Amino acid sequence: MKSILSILLDKYKQQKLAPFYIARFQDYSSVDQLVWAEDLLEKIYQSENLSFSWSRADVLLISPQENKNQYMLNDVKKLDRFLEYAQIELSWRFVIFEQAELLTIPILNKLLKTLEAPGQNVCILFLAPSAHKFIQTIESRALSLSIGFKNEDGQLLEILNGSFKNMESKDLSLLTPEHHTIAQLISQYITGVKTLHDCVDHLKDKRMLARQFFDIFTLWSENNCKDFHQITYALSTVKSAKECFKYHNCLITPLTKALQLMMKTEKII
Repeated sequence: MKSILSILLDKYKQQKLAPFYIARFQDYSSVDQLVWAEDLLEKIYQSENLSFSWSRADVLLISPQENKNQYMLNDVKKLDRFLEYAQIELSWRFVIFEQAELLTIPILNKLLKTLEAPGQNVCILFLAPSAHKFIQTIESRALSLSIGFKNEDGQLLEILNGSFKNMESKDLSLLTPEHHTIAQLISQYITGVKTLHDCVDHLKDKRMLARQFFDIFTLWSENNCKDFHQITYALSTVKSAKECFKYHNCLITPLTKALQLMMKTEKII
């Protein structure tokens, strides 16, 4: 079965994207939701042989002001300016509303006409928790996307109950394809098939895959880090990774620290 990311990429290539989607996330933090959107846009830009960044001309990220628990009118004013221009690099333009659940009803009402007809080849995407419901006039204009992993913690814990040394003998069939890929990568590193540089280089620019890696690292550390130093080191590494995701910083340092801790610990398991 194709992932939602793959389906949206196909829709982009076929010029069949809808003008307005609500992406609903199960058990994703707001940072993780943005990483998912970033991964989608990376795939779209890569399909055009371009690299992605949030400063690209055909992408607009709209966020609430920091430390605010709701959007202000000024936060969404730049949307009108963005829609005045045609696309430059891509065949579509993309508007991402981060933490869309914080949009107030007056602002949503103001956006109604735009969401229904944002313009030719414009796609607007709301990112929100799965439990959040928008007013009916918004819901009726959107295609809803349900995003989440099925029982991922239980499946990962079953795999990570031991070490990665014997990963090939374990049943990985229940893992999502992304987690399966990361688990195999770690196993190859632990067993010497891949180097530290190979692993970091594979993950550093693929933020969605890097998120999967830290899912696994977090659960692995809970099972395998026994002494106080290892536990605090693992927690600080995960915290550093989350800050990198939030502020779009380079992931090389937390990835390196996490992999080195896994190698050191696995040698004595």
